[in-house]
Amino acid sequence: MRELARLLFAVCCLAAPAGAAELLSYQGRLLEGGTAVTGKRVVNVFLCDAAAAGNCFGSGEQSVAVSDGLLRATYTVPSGVDLLGGADWHLELRLYPGGTTTLSPRERLSSLPYALVASSAAGLAARAGAPGARVSSSLYIVAGGRLGVGTESPAAALEVVGGIAASGRITGGCENPDDPGDEMVAVGPWCVDKYEASAWSTPTGGTQYGAASDDYPCLDTGQDCAAGAANPIYARSVSGVTPSRSITWFQAAAACANANKELLPNHLWQAAGAGTPDPGTTGTAPNCNISGAAPHTTGAGTNCQSSWGAQDMIGSLWEWTAQWMPAGTNYTNSGADGTQYNNWPAGYGGDGTFNVGGRAYNGSVWADGLPAAVIRGGSWGDGADAGVFAFVASLAPSRSFSSLGFRCGRRR
Repeated sequence: MRELARLLFAVCCLAAPAGAAELLSYQGRLLEGGTAVTGKRVVNVFLCDAAAAGNCFGSGEQSVAVSDGLLRATYTVPSGVDLLGGADWHLELRLYPGGTTTLSPRERLSSLPYALVASSAAGLAARAGAPGARVSSSLYIVAGGRLGVGTESPAAALEVVGGIAASGRITGGCENPDDPGDEMVAVGPWCVDKYEASAWSTPTGGTQYGAASDDYPCLDTGQDCAAGAANPIYARSVSGVTPSRSITWFQAAAACANANKELLPNHLWQAAGAGTPDPGTTGTAPNCNISGAAPHTTGAGTNCQSSWGAQDMIGSLWEWTAQWMPAGTNYTNSGADGTQYNNWPAGYGGDGTFNVGGRAYNGSVWADGLPAAVIRGGSWGDGADAGVFAFVASLAPSRSFSSLGFRCGRRR
């Protein structure tokens, strides 16, 4: 009569190459007639889905060495057993030869000693009825492949709740997965609009504004242009359209921000334009549109392209940049302490400007005490004055006209 006294029963997953079978191990103490066994014995390990009866799956017979009653073996998880499927599994041992001795009762695989280490996450699956699979205490994958870090309900392809730390630069491509037509080019650590921007009613299209006239739905101040405001506008860099123009700096900045971009800093505009043909040295067509009557249609300026691939940075529309600076000629309009002060034009809430000792062009007049927002590149009517070094710092950000547009970018 054989009997098995299990003094220790433990199950764990041994390391295995990706795609290899899962290996489990167990150990116990084998007595025969009350005496500890030493020698070879044949065992077969079964995993059953119930404490009694049910379905059992065998791993196959194997010879094991027993020393002073200590029996230790490693076996392959039988085919048909899904240890992560949510079922309660029980281990049953059968001894050979001389007939089959089935040891009882079955040993339930409890959660404490039972651990699996995945050699590959390629086949990771959620438990039945669960909305997703937990990889660790902070990493969660939900249906559709969305990955959450610090959240079990990611709303995007990757959502991180908490801080992000990196020992190096975090970079990515310049593609827009939500709007493949929104084309950008890589310029160092930035993505820059390939084409002069156009303003739209939705992030992926809809109604275009500013192609032929100043028909923007939001105010020149940009106060109602934001994505959460009454009349949002969205910047896109798309081919085959007339770029939007007659736009104020405030409207352009809002349109870029609504598209998760920003107006280009002056230094970035300069870098992105490098290599664009200069009309002062290369003449006019077919290089850049410095003698036409309207801006280039986007995508038609392939002969007016920078070394980075940005098109029509000169000779189509002047382009707003992010920079503001004091403007114009000094004037005298000061208080007793010598500080110069003035107000923005009507429509800007009567806000004051202080110690801005210059004038900027606003509407059809020069206005005292306004800063200037820098525009770059030159338009279709500027001839040889257009180019990658063309720079104007005389326009108030509240100004707009038919040969003034914008371009956006974002950090990679």
